[in-house]
Amino acid sequence: DTGKVYFIMREYPLDVASVYIGRAEGNRVVIDHVSVSRRHARLDFVGGEARLDDLSSATGTYVGGQRLGP
Repeated sequence: DTGKVYFIMREYPLDVASVYIGRAEGNRVVIDHVSVSRRHARLDFVGGEARLDDLSSATGTYVGGQRLGP
């Protein structure tokens, strides 16, 4: 099955103000895939809203098919 990517859905508790997402252990959400940087993105919860920031990852972070800006 070359060229196919499979994702296994998993739930993560979001009970903190900031959630780091990346390939390295120590991130709250660990995604073990070559396209994910060691510390890829951060999800912040402030005032009932969520903000997702790319942390200068090599491949970028996308939401709804749109790449997040710097």
